[in-house]
Amino acid sequence: MSPSDKCTSHADCTAGRNGRCTQVPRLGTYECSYDACEVDTDCGAAGTSGVCSCRVGIGEANVCLAGNCRVDGDCAGNYCSPSQGTCGAFGGNVGYFCHVAADECVDDTDCGTPASTCRFEPAVGHFKCSDSQCAG
Repeated sequence: MSPSDKCTSHADCTAGRNGRCTQVPRLGTYECSYDACEVDTDCGAAGTSGVCSCRVGIGEANVCLAGNCRVDGDCAGNYCSPSQGTCGAFGGNVGYFCHVAADECVDDTDCGTPASTCRFEPAVGHFKCSDSQCAG
């Protein structure tokens, strides 16, 4: 972190889009936070499928998420869904992906246990149940 990331008010945060001075959890210090996007097209041209994910908490920034769709119409007769990554709920949604015929699940209720969730697995190119989690 550079000294310019420190702040005492929103007015100190001018190096990026929608600068805000926010308290860093657990540290008690204040740092600037900037949005990477405001709308999906800020995350790449149509076809690159970046989705602008709005900040989810105080101090969080809008970020671009990867994937292969933005809306259901991008999915050739199927639908577009958010997916958690390998850390499950601890990591939140990491992108938006089209459902395909090879999917092993459609939603979390297909996965049998409360700890298992339906996630897009890039290695196989479709949604499948996973119970992997990372320590929070």
